[in-house]
Amino acid sequence: MRAPGPTAVDQTPELAIDGRLALAFTFITRTTEPGAVNLGALRSWFANQRPLVHRALIEPAESFFRDITSVRFETDVPLVVAVEPPGQRRTVELPLPETIWYAAEGDRVDLRRRPPTPRTLRFGYRDVVGLFESGRIVYVLTLNRDDDTALTEYDLIELEKLVHPSEQCAHLRNELLWHEPGQPPRTLDKLVQHRFGALRAASGREINAIRDVFGDAEVNLGPAPDFTWAHLKSMGVMIDDHPLYDRVQSALPREPAAADGAGARPTGAARSTPAPGPAENGRVCRAFAGVVQGVLDFGRQDEVELNDSLRPFQQSEGLMMLAHPRFLVELCYDSRSFAKMEGVIGCCPYLLLPHLILVHNEDVLEEAERTFALLQRGRADESRRYAPLGDVEEMVTRTDRWLFEPPTRVRRENLEQRIALFRSLVLGYVPNIFRYATERKTYEAVSDARGLSRRRETLLERFERYEKLVGDAWDLGSAAAGRRINRLIIVLTGLSFISAVADFRQVLTFEPLARAVSLSALALALLAIGVVGLLPSVVARRRRARRALARRRADPPRS
Repeated sequence: MRAPGPTAVDQTPELAIDGRLALAFTFITRTTEPGAVNLGALRSWFANQRPLVHRALIEPAESFFRDITSVRFETDVPLVVAVEPPGQRRTVELPLPETIWYAAEGDRVDLRRRPPTPRTLRFGYRDVVGLFESGRIVYVLTLNRDDDTALTEYDLIELEKLVHPSEQCAHLRNELLWHEPGQPPRTLDKLVQHRFGALRAASGREINAIRDVFGDAEVNLGPAPDFTWAHLKSMGVMIDDHPLYDRVQSALPREPAAADGAGARPTGAARSTPAPGPAENGRVCRAFAGVVQGVLDFGRQDEVELNDSLRPFQQSEGLMMLAHPRFLVELCYDSRSFAKMEGVIGCCPYLLLPHLILVHNEDVLEEAERTFALLQRGRADESRRYAPLGDVEEMVTRTDRWLFEPPTRVRRENLEQRIALFRSLVLGYVPNIFRYATERKTYEAVSDARGLSRRRETLLERFERYEKLVGDAWDLGSAAAGRRINRLIIVLTGLSFISAVADFRQVLTFEPLARAVSLSALALALLAIGVVGLLPSVVARRRRARRALARRRADPPRS
């Protein structure tokens, strides 16, 4: 029996985005030079040594960032650098295919545009680079509408598929080809790589960050990296459209009526009943849920799925924000900061900075999880089975094999991995640095929605328990080594005693004064040998007592 063929479905757009739009494709990697970045020194150096770069590429957005942060700005806030000054305007066109296919619930669906007329989206774009103390670089390429063509939910979801190619849509990464004026069509990753190459080779008349920041040997960041699909991690979607906001707001499911008759909707609260009104409300909700989730098969979502998808973590008059593991979506109207900074950084700075930090923190966590997994597995290899905590077990096993302390190789490798884990998980992770409730809640809610908070807490707890295991293995090895040294000293003491008896017989033949001096020296020597023999065990016992006391203080008994 032949497998059923694809199902043909016509696009039926429900949403029309006529207002301001920012689609922020977000890449992340590390600087090519090793080590952390001293943000305070870097900011000061640009302000004093490269004032033109500082005024053109750094200052315009920093005034907004300073307004919303509550920490030492120069040292604790990532350095965000515009790739080009505001006067430079870049455009790109994207012809859309007439038909795209995706797979959902075991079916292949051919999604056709009707009527089948050519459709091209035109964007202006801006891009920025965020530098973090951890040595990571976050690059954001932001597209803005450049003509009067309204985008539909299908247009947005096709672009979201470049970041999150679910529903077997990875083919869109090769099929969506971008056209810059005078350039051949390119995929998005090649577009970014070509842009970086052109900026590296640009003449000295115009300032740009790729040449004048990464290409400056005194900055010591190394050349700007070549970003690929593997570095594309997230996307920020900001829509400033009053009619669309009103339409979505009126279609969203309602809260159950409060006991006191008040109909206010608590931000982020669960919804239980669909909004009253025509069937249009259901279509609007499904279309907007498709944008929030980045799925083309949004028409099949039931009420439960809609309630889960359309749950703003932040909502006030003129603003709603929703989170997805790969997208941060904001629908608003009349955003002054967005209108002012669209030509500088491409989007609202109050959305950009939390978005950068959240993408960075997720990358930090992923590295920490890989490092901790390596600690649990031991040295990396290709075997499909492994002994968990093999390095700790090896420390324990070797305590019975060697005369003195176990060899230091296992401990040294283990310590190096623990230092790397601590550096990533504790020093690299950017805390909630925001002073206002909107940005603080964005940080907390998205961290929670993406599981960052839970993952970090779980990893810290496991790391603490692992540290206790390593400490116990260390104490065991030290105690065993101390016992062996004590036994060796006893043997040496016995040999010395035999030699002393022989010498004692000779001392008895000395004159009385010489005999007294020799006997006193011999007694002192025997006493010193005994003290040295007992010293390691006493020191080890005191060390174990101190560790036990520290653990009791760290974990007080529960009543």
